[in-house]
Amino acid sequence: MTLKWNGDEVKRKIREITPKVLEVGAIVIHGQVVMDTPVDTGLLKNSLSYSIESRQEGLNSDPGDVKADPSDGVPINASSDEIWIGTNVDYAGYIEMGTSRMEAQPFFSTGFAHSKNKAKKAMQESFKNLMKE
Repeated sequence: MTLKWNGDEVKRKIREITPKVLEVGAIVIHGQVVMDTPVDTGLLKNSLSYSIESRQEGLNSDPGDVKADPSDGVPINASSDEIWIGTNVDYAGYIEMGTSRMEAQPFFSTGFAHSKNKAKKAMQESFKNLMKE
């Protein structure tokens, strides 16, 4: 009986599919954060985005009147093994955390908390399916 080592092939496949799996999770979390974001003008909601492999996705997910420019979204991330979700709108932290004059309206932390288990399951399913290809 002969055993064949496929470890190098498995490692290559995992490196290949990692960005796809991460993006599946990001789409779930991003969608929930967008739904949880309070709206005044719509810029904050439309600036929420995610970035992986030098791409920025998810801008202008809401049909609000105020559209976001790419500079309003999360900064560009060149990595393929991590994903950034967020916004570059300077007042987002004040909305999330509140100020001495304004009550907090958490949207990012609650969106993440509400979607992390669903994102994890979606990523596990994606990993399993992509490994079969």
